[in-house]
Amino acid sequence: MDLSQALNPKTWRKVGAISVGLAALMAVFGAATGILRDTVLHMAILMSPDVADRATPERAGPFCMVYWLVFALLILIALYMAFLDIRYIRLMYAVEKRKLFQASMGEDLLGMEVPKDEDKE
Repeated sequence: MDLSQALNPKTWRKVGAISVGLAALMAVFGAATGILRDTVLHMAILMSPDVADRATPERAGPFCMVYWLVFALLILIALYMAFLDIRYIRLMYAVEKRKLFQASMGEDLLGMEVPKDEDKE
């Protein structure tokens, strides 16, 4: 894949959709799996005593931290792709607006002479 294909809006939308889909699957798997649910992050958020009793240091290992970091990275990628798409849509709107103005009135205005203000001279 060359750079022109990577800068294509269709590619942004595909990457955004894939990252949202993967993040959703990771969120469902993380909520459904006891190993990921009983991590240090879960204890910090809920602060419930029964979760603190069940969670052990070996269950809240580096795998869980990497798992949720990848999840957060996928969410950030999806947000960035949405930001790029919004900027691209605004740019295309401005370009089309300019083309319509030039097609309708821009040519007439360019050919007209600017009236001189005789009071100032």
